[in-house]
Amino acid sequence: MLQTAGCYRFMKTLEDKKKVVDDYIQWYFIYRNHVSIQRFKEGLATLDFVNALEQHPSLFFSFMCYTETKLTADAVENIFHVQFSQPGSTNRQEEARVLSYWRDYLLYLEGIIYGYNYKKCAELSQQQIVR
Repeated sequence: MLQTAGCYRFMKTLEDKKKVVDDYIQWYFIYRNHVSIQRFKEGLATLDFVNALEQHPSLFFSFMCYTETKLTADAVENIFHVQFSQPGSTNRQEEARVLSYWRDYLLYLEGIIYGYNYKKCAELSQQQIVR
């Protein structure tokens, strides 16, 4: 790997080792991905998104940077908007039954993850729900 990165050289001292490690880290995180990052920027530039991102970075932080968000059962339920069939139809009855199963599933997850104490059932992470 050091040879691929162009960092392979003879080391005489501990300081030389530190330089090699620094060079390798710079190659691994910056130069190795440079082409991919450029393509990404070009793609964002097609809609002038890069310009808006540079002018208002704080507005895009929540969309462009990872943050671990905790989801409550209510928040997960509010993501989806139910569109029922006509009242009284057999489809409507089936949809109501499926919706009750979905709500029971969310409560079940809260019970497993946080115990059966409702006060502890405050938040779920996205990864726990998807499992």
